[in-house]
Amino acid sequence: MKYRHVLFIFILIFGIVLRIYTFSEISSIDHFTWIGGDPAHYYEVASNIYQGNGPVIDFIFQFWKQVDFGQNDALFEPLFPYILAYFFYIFGQSLFTAKLVVFLFSIASIVLIYFIGKNIYNENAGLIASFLLAIQPKHIEYSVSILKDNVYIFLFLLAFFLMLLSFKENGLWHWILFGIFIALSFLARYFSIILILTFIVLLIIYRKKVNWKYVGISLLAFLLVLLPWAIYTYNEFGSPFFSITRYYPYSASSWEGMSYEESAPTLERYLEENSIKDIIITRLKLIPLTLYHLPIWMTPLVFLLFITVFLLKDSYVMALKLYFLILILFYMVQFAAPGQFIERAYFALIYTSLVPIAFIISKTPDFIEGLKIKINKKVIASLIIGIILISCLALLQWKLNGIKSYNMQERQEDLERLGVWIKSNTKESDVIMTLFPADVHFYAERRTVMDPYNFALGLRISNIEDYKNRNKEEALRYNVTYVLIHTKNIEQAKEGYIPFSLNLKYSDEEAELYLYKIRRFV
Repeated sequence: MKYRHVLFIFILIFGIVLRIYTFSEISSIDHFTWIGGDPAHYYEVASNIYQGNGPVIDFIFQFWKQVDFGQNDALFEPLFPYILAYFFYIFGQSLFTAKLVVFLFSIASIVLIYFIGKNIYNENAGLIASFLLAIQPKHIEYSVSILKDNVYIFLFLLAFFLMLLSFKENGLWHWILFGIFIALSFLARYFSIILILTFIVLLIIYRKKVNWKYVGISLLAFLLVLLPWAIYTYNEFGSPFFSITRYYPYSASSWEGMSYEESAPTLERYLEENSIKDIIITRLKLIPLTLYHLPIWMTPLVFLLFITVFLLKDSYVMALKLYFLILILFYMVQFAAPGQFIERAYFALIYTSLVPIAFIISKTPDFIEGLKIKINKKVIASLIIGIILISCLALLQWKLNGIKSYNMQERQEDLERLGVWIKSNTKESDVIMTLFPADVHFYAERRTVMDPYNFALGLRISNIEDYKNRNKEEALRYNVTYVLIHTKNIEQAKEGYIPFSLNLKYSDEEAELYLYKIRRFV
């Protein structure tokens, strides 16, 4: 076995160890890692697909697009839940199976980026790229929870690579596979529209070199993959690929808070409430936010190397530059408030850039030697890799300490105890209004509805009084019978439930959870 093969296996094992360590620190086999609904939401949709009900949910997570129980709520893309459901068929439905899927895609991405680096540059670049991804703190963090990001990253990396390969080789199967995987990447995360736009620009640049017959076949493969979901969303919402994210550019505050208002924001209302100057200034704030956060997510040295990447002129970097430019421009359109700055929007850029960064690292010793500095090549390479490794491990541990300070695992255990009580003391037809609709639905096996007032209270929204009536409106619409209040001061919080006549049924003061039965509306 070649030395480099042994080194790659070591990198892979090291990446696995780091992810298992992270899992042991912030996660568990039988609980969700995060409070907030996303993992439970994906799990619920996958569960319903597995049971033959389709991509639907039995809790109400947002109100912009009013839906009933047992419908799709247009909140998330479909591919990740379908992949989870497929693995449920093989291994059985469980949280462990769902977490295993994310873990496997995380490891598969390390293998994939090795082959990309090897094909685009050389084997040393492939090894370094796989090492950089194996120790990348954000990639590790998102490897231990039921979130779509690592599945999306795998598909994005593959689509990006196939795109370059198609332009280079002009082979039929390259084009077909590119059409398939860019469509799958889009169905995993609609943000892949940026990669599609990048491809269109590159197609214009290379229009005289491509085989247009193959491009047409690729387009056909792309459309065939997308067609089922386009038809489904058109039938459900009157628009193919409908998503409530279309409202985000008009949300002048945090989209999370806005999504629990009675009606979705509109462009007309947004323009009435904000001047053109304010809109432009707000969107320009995205640039300093990006420059501030990228060194933190990537570590400072990797970020410096990321900047030097743009000095390269090969086809991979050319596509990367174009993607970066379109990403910033597109995100500026979507960006309407600092509260909407989402780190996951940059993951594809960060991880894709690791390939040319690895190439630069592999060539740095030769560059320094060319300056006639008397330092051993191996010492230089070891020093660079060592600094990156130490900074990544330090950043990972810092992040883990921060996550553990949130006591999210304890919160899940609190909700699990509550769920046991609810299943024993309430009827299956009961509906619960709560700040944690997805999590409570999972543990209690009851239909749930987001509590607009409790959510607004947590965000400290200025027009908090408006949300008192919102509670009653949603409770009447969905026939809510119980209200679960999460608060440090229950007497103060109850002031927001004046339209309800409540009777306390369950309390956990340490967990700050209080379950009330609604006797009547007043």
